[in-house]
Amino acid sequence: MRHLVVLSCLLALPAAAQQRTFGTLVLVETEPVPGGASPLSARTPAEWRFVELIYAPLMAPDGAGGYENVLAAKVSLEDGGQAVRITLRDDARWSNEREITALDVAYTYELARTGKWNGVFQHTLANVSGVEKGSDGFGVTLRLRAPITSAGPLLAVPLIPNGLHGPLNDEARQRPLPLATIGAGPFKLMNEGDSSRFVASATSVRPPKISEIRVLSVGSRAIAADVVRLMGDAVTFELARPDAAIAAAEFGVRRLDAPRTRVEVIAFDPKASPLGDPAIRAAFGAAIDRSELFASGEGGRAGAAPVSRRSAIYPKDLAPVRNADAARAGIASAGWTVVPGAFAHRDVNGSKLQLELPLLFDGDDPEALRRVAVLAARLKEVGIELAPDPRPRLELLDRVRSRQFPAALVSLEGGTDDSMPGLLRTGGALNVLGWSSGEVDGAIDRGDLAAAVRAAVDAFPALFLGVRADVGAVGKNVTAPAVLGKGGFARIDRWQIR
Repeated sequence: MRHLVVLSCLLALPAAAQQRTFGTLVLVETEPVPGGASPLSARTPAEWRFVELIYAPLMAPDGAGGYENVLAAKVSLEDGGQAVRITLRDDARWSNEREITALDVAYTYELARTGKWNGVFQHTLANVSGVEKGSDGFGVTLRLRAPITSAGPLLAVPLIPNGLHGPLNDEARQRPLPLATIGAGPFKLMNEGDSSRFVASATSVRPPKISEIRVLSVGSRAIAADVVRLMGDAVTFELARPDAAIAAAEFGVRRLDAPRTRVEVIAFDPKASPLGDPAIRAAFGAAIDRSELFASGEGGRAGAAPVSRRSAIYPKDLAPVRNADAARAGIASAGWTVVPGAFAHRDVNGSKLQLELPLLFDGDDPEALRRVAVLAARLKEVGIELAPDPRPRLELLDRVRSRQFPAALVSLEGGTDDSMPGLLRTGGALNVLGWSSGEVDGAIDRGDLAAAVRAAVDAFPALFLGVRADVGAVGKNVTAPAVLGKGGFARIDRWQIR
């Protein structure tokens, strides 16, 4: 039955596409199937995978540290590096076969640089002062506030058609979710409104080697691993290392390495959480042993900052080892009464107030649940009551972005231990907390990552817990020369089923 479905897809494609495409790939997601995200509305990894299948940028990373043209035919720097001139490819088409024009580029960049709706590109495009359309309709010029030497990062924004989120000049009619799903990427929806099935787009400038992609939403990593083991050609993302190792050892699954470094922190509101008191914050750090929070099977490298402890940019003043006596002394110095075997308290207007730390966390993540359990046990030993507040992942993300929480256990994502700019830079795509620091940005721009980390530790309203590394995708009979991008795809057009 499966081969019949694939055959029907192949027959629907032009002859040129048939020569390059074959097979069906099953993508197993632990998160809900996206309902039609765009580059301006995508938030979760699953939504970014959707974006990377459907949409395409002017230029994209080439996997070797540089950038290559995708929808752009020619890119040149003008006016001493303060202008970027782009000429679109003659064959650049949307999936509905309409030509991609300068109007589409201007629409994308005007919305993206203002931070709508996920703010992902706002910092990247902060240097863009305006977008000018050429008279021919296919040339675009980005005007810049300061000169640059490479246009690649500016041009990696996936393009969307003019009007996809509503009119540019009428904010009242703009909407965060797109009006349709139209892109210039390697795939398009098989049926409008069904974001679980994709077919190769005949209009793509990079025709994919896979004819069809089906998306299954299974709800957990364990089920995702089982689905991959059972199916002939399937890929799943973000497995814990033990699951990936079992899948590879017992079922002959080929692991597609997509390393993802995650920095675990407890972000807090200084005005709403006891962690806003430096003495309580120091006591919290002394009460825990960060190495306990990272199981060896996760590949976690326990540390107190978003880098390896052996790195030259590790802040040496952050101790990773617990000291219960020092924690109790710190709590007492903050005006709390510490009694062995009970929670610290103090009298307020004739009533007893316990030292309680509300903590928001991802209730869908068993690893987060484990960390919260460890934290609760260790803090109880020194007199601090942890009040866990588990929320579904999507609600957690919304709460964190709105900053409406006393404290939250969250992950910041980075490519490698040395990939700090995207992690710490103000408004960066990897900075999920939306915090900002001119001092950190200045250090990053100077290339002084040590100063950037030191400044972040001083300014960032969070407690650094450590760093862990996830494996990427696992799959059977699937070859993928590059597993990159926010969602795990970059050159999906090169993926194939053996």
